[in-house]
Amino acid sequence: MPNKAFAQVAEYSELSPYIDGRYNEPDISAIFSKADFENEYDLVFDALREALEAVGQVDEYGGNGDFSMNRHVPTKRSITVVLTSDTGASEATIDRILEVLRHIEQDYVVALDIHPAYVCIFKDSRVLGHEPAQESGTLARLGFR
Repeated sequence: MPNKAFAQVAEYSELSPYIDGRYNEPDISAIFSKADFENEYDLVFDALREALEAVGQVDEYGGNGDFSMNRHVPTKRSITVVLTSDTGASEATIDRILEVLRHIEQDYVVALDIHPAYVCIFKDSRVLGHEPAQESGTLARLGFR
């Protein structure tokens, strides 16, 4: 189990730059083309999908899995995973994601949407989470203490 640094944030706005913003947007230039970025993104996406399949079923476009992911997003180094069942709401999910992030060169963030809770997982082992006080419990299942 990888070491993790859990921290709960008070407001969703503290996570929003990673989920809704253009986190670590690559510099697309003559040297680093959009196609190069898309190839990089696909490799990370596929590694993440494979890791999550060890925890539950992954559905790439929503609907039938424990996790839902969408490959077609703006150019940024952030991947959002929607948890669509309780199966994925576990510390094992965080551990699998961290294993992927630690084995890639680029600095990606993985955002978990477990509405109404949200979690961002970083390569450096930070795990930031937010959930409304009246909805407490989801973050605890993910390993937040």
